[in-house]
Amino acid sequence: MMITHPVWAAVVAHTQAVERGEVQCTVTCCPRCGVQPGSFKYHATRKRQFLVIVDRLIKHVVSSLTRWKCPSCDRTFTLYPEFALPHKRYVLPDVCRLGGRYVTDDGVSYRRGVQVERMAVCYDAGGAARPLDDRVLWPSTLHRWVGFLGTLKATLQQAWRLIRAKSSTCDVFRKAIPVPCWKYRSAQRREVLQTCGRLLGIDGAHAKLFGVSIFTHLATRCSWR
Repeated sequence: MMITHPVWAAVVAHTQAVERGEVQCTVTCCPRCGVQPGSFKYHATRKRQFLVIVDRLIKHVVSSLTRWKCPSCDRTFTLYPEFALPHKRYVLPDVCRLGGRYVTDDGVSYRRGVQVERMAVCYDAGGAARPLDDRVLWPSTLHRWVGFLGTLKATLQQAWRLIRAKSSTCDVFRKAIPVPCWKYRSAQRREVLQTCGRLLGIDGAHAKLFGVSIFTHLATRCSWR
């Protein structure tokens, strides 16, 4: 059955581009040694499984990631497409979408945040006799996503400097990020939630000014974290 979902289509399109040898390395600075050699040499391709949330189903899709070698330090690194993050199987758009929903909607808890129309999001077993897996998307997964995004303080600061240098009239960083007191038990967690909200809030402004998401650099490990 053909799946008409934008993220799923992006994963499939990237896989096909890798197989045709059409993927070019967009990294300019080596994430290993920090040198800008001008170009990187293709090294290898490896398979990677991703999880995409389609309506109330978590679907598995296998894609291909390319690895590149730096001529300066002779070390290799993985080039991550715009839908992927290192060490995470869930695609980036779902991580940002659910994380953003939690920090911006005062009435959404972690449990509500992983539900669709008050119903659990289930894993797709892929079989006709047993289409659904027993596993579901847990609230603790969303908690980890928000925590991950909320620790990228250096990325947030660097994005602020880039946007300020590009447009002095952009006021995205002046917007307050209120967090209901019931969503945190410590000042540290409150700061994490606010950082997550600010990071996701400026992504649109960064994409509009530079034509690329801030997470494109994050996914290639060239982030400032």
